[in-house]
Amino acid sequence: MEGKANLSRERHYFLRVTTIIGGVILPALVSLNINTNFKPNNRDIIMWSTFGLSQIVAISAAIEEFFHYGERWRHYRRTVESLKTQG
Repeated sequence: MEGKANLSRERHYFLRVTTIIGGVILPALVSLNINTNFKPNNRDIIMWSTFGLSQIVAISAAIEEFFHYGERWRHYRRTVESLKTQG
């Protein structure tokens, strides 16, 4: 149970940090005026990186929502602590 709790915590933290950092960076990339301020090659790089980052944020949020790693972590942690007090 301790191993499951640690694994769920690590996955929960990784997915949440990915979603948070991507969610903070994404509006900055979207707000750039890429049509007038950048060369065509740089414009394509920014455009595709914005698209890729948005997909990563959406996927990490969807995986966390589907698997509920945060809830699993709290459940396993509660169970482990309960077993420690009873044992």
